[in-house]
Order: sequence, then C-alpha cells, then structure tokens
Amino acid sequence: MDEINKQCEGLEAAKPREEGQKVNFACEYFLPDIHKLKNMCAIPKTLPVLVLAGTEDPVGSYTKTVKSLVNCYKKIGMSKVELKIYEGARHELINETNREEIVADIFDWLTQQLEKNKVLKEEADSETGKLELDGLKELLKD
Repeated sequence: MDEINKQCEGLEAAKPREEGQKVNFACEYFLPDIHKLKNMCAIPKTLPVLVLAGTEDPVGSYTKTVKSLVNCYKKIGMSKVELKIYEGARHELINETNREEIVADIFDWLTQQLEKNKVLKEEADSETGKLELDGLKELLKD
C-alpha cells in the first residue's frame, strides 16, 4: 500500500489557490474528496474507465496528471482503465478541431463496453438457465 500511496501522492495533494484564481465549482463543492486514496480504492475494480486528454491541456499538466491518475487506478487494481491522448488537443476535447474523431472514439468505446456487457449477460443468463433446467430435471426425476 505504501507504493500505491507514493504513486497517488500527487493526486491527493490539494494545491492552495492563489487570490483571484478561478475555482472549478464542481470539483470544489461536489467532488472535493474524489482523489483521496480511500475513495479511489472504493471504485469497483472491474469498472470500465476511459480517460481522454490532450497534449496541450494545462489543466491536466500536459498529460502528466492524467497519466498519473491512470497509473494510480491501475496500481489500486482497476483492470479496465484505458487512456487515449490526442496530440495538440487542449482541455475541452469535444470542442477541438478534431471533435468528430474524439466523439467517434467515445462512441466506439461505449459501444464496445455495451457489447462486452451484453455477452457477459448472455453468458450469465445461459448459465442461470442451465442451472434452472438441471434443477427442474432433478425434481422431475423422482
């Protein structure tokens, strides 16, 4: 756990705001503890996560912070974390000149996740159905 703490250290450190600096309202008031290690460890380990970033985004420290976040998620055992970086893109990815590419990538990723879940559900339903059928056969055997 010490290694994980070290990896995630930079994410947990809240930098003091300078006077007059703009505040991200959502992060400040609704998500103030989102990057605390205990909260990250509560995220389901098999939750699919897609992280998108632009190389020219100062908010994500030009991908440094975003890469640290992905590393941290993987260190805590999250197995379905993907990172997609867009060369030359800034912070508001869907407002960039390559908006269509980015939206298509998001759509493709979501479609893949839905397909994976559909297959898993079909497998689970198939197994449940098999178990129910086996149970019914057992009851009828007598």
